[in-house]
Amino acid sequence: MGGLGNPDGIPVVFLHGGPGGGTSPTHRRLFDPARYRIVLVDQRGCGRSTPHVSTPEADLSVNTTWHLVADLERLREHLGVERWLVFGGSWARPSRSPTPRRTRPA
Repeated sequence: MGGLGNPDGIPVVFLHGGPGGGTSPTHRRLFDPARYRIVLVDQRGCGRSTPHVSTPEADLSVNTTWHLVADLERLREHLGVERWLVFGGSWARPSRSPTPRRTRPA
């Protein structure tokens, strides 16, 4: 996970595609760092998160969309963000839908 850009800017969390994908430094270029507080996060079991889904110790029964949503909610609360933009496509799309009260319009 990484936080970039303006700490007082509009908070935006970037959700990568997948499954198994992850964030990269190029994803930060999607947002103006002067305007946005950019949060890049490797979702559960992906990228640099551990355990990675490709390892034998990974328990896929706790790697569902609802687990991912709960992870994002904990992250949002940990960062002290009331509402944020959720940016993602592909596999990330379902992870943003269940929390409309905590997301903001673009």
